[in-house]
Amino acid sequence: MSQQYLDSDAKKSLLNNNNLSSLFMKDLRKSIRGCVIVTVLLSVLLIMPFNYYAQVKTGDLPPSFESTKIAGIAVDVIDIYPPNTEVLRSEDEQNVKNGTFLRAGVNIRVDAGLHNSGTWTNLPDGQKMWRLKIQSDGARALKLAFDDFYLSPGTQLYFYNANQKQVIGKFTADNNREDGSFYSELIQGEAVYIEYIEPSKSIDQSHFNIESIAYVYRETNLDAWYGEKTRDFGGSASCEVNINCTPVGDDWQDEKRGVARIFLLAGGGWGWCTGSLVNNTNYDETPYFLTAYHCGAADASAAELNQWQFDFNYESPDCNNPGSEPAHNTIVGATHVADGNIAGGSDFFLLELSSTPPAAANPYYNGWDNSGNVSANGVGIHHPAGDIKKISTYGSITASGSVNIGGSIMAANSAWQINWATNANGWGVTEGGSSGSPLFRDNGLIIGTLSGGSSSCTAQSSSDYYGRFSYHWNSNGGNNDAQLEPWLDPANSGTTTLAGYDPYATAPPTVGFYADKYNILEGDAVNFTDASISPSGPILSRAWTFNGGTPGTSTDENPTNIVYNTAGVYDVSLTATNANGSNSDVYQEMINVINSSVTSCDTLSQWCCTPTIYTSANGYVGGTNEYECLEVSEFFNNPYPYNSVTGARFYFAQVTSGSNPNITFKVYADDTGKPGTLLHQTNVGLNEIETAYITNGYYDLVLSESIAFPESGFYIGFTIPQSQAAGDTIALVTNDDGDSGANTGYNLYPTGWETYA
Repeated sequence: MSQQYLDSDAKKSLLNNNNLSSLFMKDLRKSIRGCVIVTVLLSVLLIMPFNYYAQVKTGDLPPSFESTKIAGIAVDVIDIYPPNTEVLRSEDEQNVKNGTFLRAGVNIRVDAGLHNSGTWTNLPDGQKMWRLKIQSDGARALKLAFDDFYLSPGTQLYFYNANQKQVIGKFTADNNREDGSFYSELIQGEAVYIEYIEPSKSIDQSHFNIESIAYVYRETNLDAWYGEKTRDFGGSASCEVNINCTPVGDDWQDEKRGVARIFLLAGGGWGWCTGSLVNNTNYDETPYFLTAYHCGAADASAAELNQWQFDFNYESPDCNNPGSEPAHNTIVGATHVADGNIAGGSDFFLLELSSTPPAAANPYYNGWDNSGNVSANGVGIHHPAGDIKKISTYGSITASGSVNIGGSIMAANSAWQINWATNANGWGVTEGGSSGSPLFRDNGLIIGTLSGGSSSCTAQSSSDYYGRFSYHWNSNGGNNDAQLEPWLDPANSGTTTLAGYDPYATAPPTVGFYADKYNILEGDAVNFTDASISPSGPILSRAWTFNGGTPGTSTDENPTNIVYNTAGVYDVSLTATNANGSNSDVYQEMINVINSSVTSCDTLSQWCCTPTIYTSANGYVGGTNEYECLEVSEFFNNPYPYNSVTGARFYFAQVTSGSNPNITFKVYADDTGKPGTLLHQTNVGLNEIETAYITNGYYDLVLSESIAFPESGFYIGFTIPQSQAAGDTIALVTNDDGDSGANTGYNLYPTGWETYA
């Protein structure tokens, strides 16, 4: 709407004939430059309660704060009628988390600035002061968007709230942008004051215009920081776990640095999402940033993307929620690169930030895995409800079919289904604002981006769904703007996994590797995989040495077909080099080459697997028969090259022989995913087990015959004495939760076999 100057009758006529304007305009006040017409436009403001960073806090105070006489001068006021928040909240109940964001407020268009509003005051030192107050009843916070923004050299601009606890500024000519735009942070409360100071002599004339405000009607963290009320810090739910909690966050200190909170504008609405910087095969610091399609990809114009704000390092330094807002680093603006729709696709949005994060932001470009492989455990790192950074650990992950996210049907097999698990610090989930956040597998590589789900702090066992990175790669369409591959593998290397990248690190690689098998027969071949980490840049060269192997050396990244012809135990070493130097490591006795005639395993303790029960690990005590358990048993896969078993080692927490009953050790076939056909049993007196336990801490069972491994695997375990009154006790040591990576232990109750968990 073009600027007009109307008398009072004309203003009344306008308000009576413009229904939308009349809903939101309470009053128009006179200014020394004439009457201002404020047009309004209602639009959706997305996601969850707001929490925002301190844009500029120089310590300078507005001049009006320094003189009660000046502060007492009346200020021009633009009073905007609030929206009907009851209606909005009722609508919001239908838009929680799945596919659409929880609305937090509305955007209202305004046309007010130096040219048509405000109050001018001459200051004693010869400077001039211009002030304007914009208010709207019931607002939790307001945010200003400027166009035609230009500050002349020597001028100053401040923003503050009604109680003057939140002061932002000073802004100067250094804050001018070429496109003439400028955006304030969120200002707590129902009113925001704009104060502009102009020296007595200016080089040229400043000009700026407030084009719109964001009206926030949900509770914000700003209420706690700058309001009259007090409440706990943070907008997220109470079960969420801070990223720097020990021990759960200890192994994710690099990956967290790439994750940022997004304050987004799309289709006129504001809201929260999460995303991550991602590395590319050129290691060239291109600031690609990955989030979800439903985080504004369809609705955000180029001009709106230019206003997106990416907050890095927005987190608590420890496990406690801080009492005030933590310092963080912000990048403003991005451009659209590629996307995959949530409807019929995998829900991804790749952006390029407007500038490369500086060293002060401590950025990390997270690595990724496009192979479609997953691990039994990993984490999600996210900003639920726009709050400080949190971490959630998953306990199960499965490929999912066509997922329905709020009515949007994702493509078949384009999502991971996640169930969150407890950890040493709690049981985190996801919330609105977590959308687009990365899912990491156990090796720290991104395998998905959050689309939605039903988990919450009151439904922690419910599932969430992540668009699969492997589907994002090249399955959403044939064009570059529907794929990650052209952007994240510009070298067309065909790589399936890429390590993360720290552009400011100066360390050589940390060396690590693994083999596809460790126990082999003479003449067998082994394949090796380099798992070295080089966050300071790509690994430039590798030097492998295979003692006893043929060939004995290799410079390949992942050497294959290394043949071992002679029985023995052999070391493997690797030296990895990047631009900052080299590191080496030797895995001693890594490969066990067995004589071809020896194929019987004499003790389960020599195997590579980690059992749940009868383990030497620190853990729990089980098997004392408090729950009427009849037997315990452990599952083992068929461990090549062995084809039979002659014994097993059992670690006990307590063995006491009173009446000295026989303990029956049993071997079962795996028939239906639990102990099935009985293959063998051996009876041993409890006093014999007690003597071995007192001497060694464990008991080595020798079976009366060699048992051939069933192809599907087998179980080995023992009966538990049923008369504790007789003084007989046999109690196992079991792993801590999660140590074994699978529920391989089983108990037999009168009702049948159950997993040991």
